[in-house]
Amino acid sequence: MQKDVGVLGRNQRRWAWATFLVLAAYSPFVAYALQAPLVSYTLPPDTWMLSVTVAGLVAVVIVIDDTKRRRSSRSGGQMPSAAE
Repeated sequence: MQKDVGVLGRNQRRWAWATFLVLAAYSPFVAYALQAPLVSYTLPPDTWMLSVTVAGLVAVVIVIDDTKRRRSSRSGGQMPSAAE
C-alpha cells in the first residue's frame, strides 16, 4: 500500500477541510449581521475579514497538500531529492 506524502496527515486534512467550511459559512453570517444587527450589540465592521483571511490561509495549506500528494503519486511515491 502506497502511503500518501503531503504536508498534512489524514486527520489534519479532515480538520483543515472542516475549519475551512465552517469559516466559509461563518464569514457571510457575520457580514450579514453587520448590515442587519440581530441584537443591540454590533460587531466591529472588519470582524468578517478575519474569518475570510483565516479561511484563505487554510485553503492555501490544503492546496499545497494536494500539490505535494499529486507530485509524490506521479513520481511513484518517492519524493524528489535535492540534487534534481
